[in-house]
Amino acid sequence: MISFFIKCFFKGHIILEEFFSSKTNILVRVRQKPSDDQLSIILSTQAFLSNSEFICLFLSKPLVPFDFGKTDFFKILRIYKLINDIDYSMIITDIHQSIFLLNEFIELLHWLCSKEITNKIYIQQILSNLHFRETIHSSILTLKNLEFYDGFKISSNLPLPSNILPSNIAFYFSYEQLNKNLYLTEVSLEYLLNFYIYQKEQQKLFSEKKTSIDLLSFISQYWNQLNELKQEQIKNILSQIQCIPTTKGMKLPKDSYIYSSNLFQKNLPMITLKISKVLKINNDNNISNEQLENFVSIDFLKQIGCRTIDISIDPSIEPSSDSEYNREYIQTFLKRRKNMSEADLQALKQSKCLIGKCSIERYYLGKLHIISFSFTYRYNT
Repeated sequence: MISFFIKCFFKGHIILEEFFSSKTNILVRVRQKPSDDQLSIILSTQAFLSNSEFICLFLSKPLVPFDFGKTDFFKILRIYKLINDIDYSMIITDIHQSIFLLNEFIELLHWLCSKEITNKIYIQQILSNLHFRETIHSSILTLKNLEFYDGFKISSNLPLPSNILPSNIAFYFSYEQLNKNLYLTEVSLEYLLNFYIYQKEQQKLFSEKKTSIDLLSFISQYWNQLNELKQEQIKNILSQIQCIPTTKGMKLPKDSYIYSSNLFQKNLPMITLKISKVLKINNDNNISNEQLENFVSIDFLKQIGCRTIDISIDPSIEPSSDSEYNREYIQTFLKRRKNMSEADLQALKQSKCLIGKCSIERYYLGKLHIISFSFTYRYNT
């Protein structure tokens, strides 16, 4: 009986040898792209086997489904070299030449975070040149030499440096995965400000309403974390850019007005941003992202030079006498002085707003000499 089975085994082995050595075309089922719903049928010599279920989820190559590839049939094809094995060097080449959809790109990063890949140099080689888009109709985004991930949740309206992983992708990974598997660190506030504020080619973003809103909101949220020198540098740059959305288009900060009942003229360029009285970010805040979205604080707008009052003459005040007019004018601005911005004070100094003793001609504040006060005004400070 034993000899019978031995003979059958050898006969079966001989038949198998003859079949696979006859160069008969063998067809196998493969998935050409991860997004394909249906499997295709091609020659086994054109197909690839993968030793990882992750690879089938992101690589666009004629791959035998992972579960199929574990069967004896494909093991035999491999023995007789009638099917191809995919190797790591081939994967790098294909990755750098591919344009991934968002879900495929996320699966690629999951693969790099798995225990299958532990070589830091290999991971960094892959992260040196990547291309993806959110949908088939979206524009292509390129990432090069990834070093950071975005923890600030920068708006998708704004470009990021090519070495930063966007927040909508970083969201799918834990801190440990980002830091210890992908070797990425969280980008700093200073790095982002240097990119948006100090690079000339990025400053044009402040001139476009859509991107300016996002940038001003971002800077406003973290304004109080900046030192005085950095704040002054940013103010000086923004003061020269028409970066404030108003009812009359994009304006310089000094030509933009925060809405207030104190404004005399109704036909002023009123700021159209969503304005919050107080907006501070710190490590202990409980403010939701929805509450922060696109809001800008009044303090921030005032500090970069936006106006809170109109220093033009109130038409309700008749300059019939110098003391009466000056008293009314000065009292008006004393009441508002706590809310005035530096730009308001500068405009006030440069305006012919007071009447001289000898005529009803109006003068700059610095051009008048005080002889005596004909009135007393008490203001609690």
